[in-house]
Amino acid sequence: MSEELQTDHNGEYQVEQLVDQFRAFLQQEDSQQSDSQNESQDNVTLFTLFTELATLKTEVKRESRQVKEAVTQFGTVFDTLKDNNQLLSRELEQRQAQKNQTLFASQESILVDVIDFYDRLGVTLRTLETYKPSWLERRLKRDLAFRKNTVQGLAMTRRRVGRLLARHDIESIPCVGKPLDPHRMRAVKIHHDKQQVDGIVVGVVRHGYIRRGEVLRLAEVIVNQNKAECKSTDSAT
Repeated sequence: MSEELQTDHNGEYQVEQLVDQFRAFLQQEDSQQSDSQNESQDNVTLFTLFTELATLKTEVKRESRQVKEAVTQFGTVFDTLKDNNQLLSRELEQRQAQKNQTLFASQESILVDVIDFYDRLGVTLRTLETYKPSWLERRLKRDLAFRKNTVQGLAMTRRRVGRLLARHDIESIPCVGKPLDPHRMRAVKIHHDKQQVDGIVVGVVRHGYIRRGEVLRLAEVIVNQNKAECKSTDSAT
């Protein structure tokens, strides 16, 4: 009886060992499958990463080419706009210059008339200011007052005309003490003074005027010429 119990006990122990071995085998299989699945997932993840990197690299190259082409096109457009702008600026300058010339030509005759009027007022004022009334006229105070008021009125009118000319940038040509400038002056009289430099302007018969560098009227001047040089010139001829 004891032998049977021992036999049964040994049989149960062997069964349990087999079960434990089988369980260990199953666990080992599960572990290997899990490891293989992880390796497979890792391989899939790396492959996907490399694929995406290759795609990104291709996209970057394409974008770079597009940006380069866009920059080139922009440079071309910019150069075209720059050339057109310069051309437009030149055309505007030419049109403005033509407009100024036309305006100047249309105003020139009127301005010359105003200048003549201004000079005539000056001559009249100088005549009245240097006029010496007779004994009888001095006794007539009414005539003296009338002449004084006339001089004041003419002087006021001349100042207003002078301001009008100044607003239009009209200036008198400085002449006295300067060498004769044929572009702005015309000699109408010769003066002989050895104390003066030869060819220098010593007086003005009629004033000349310029506007923004353009001559409106030549100045008529008196030029000094030494007699000694005149004689030497005559003997040489």
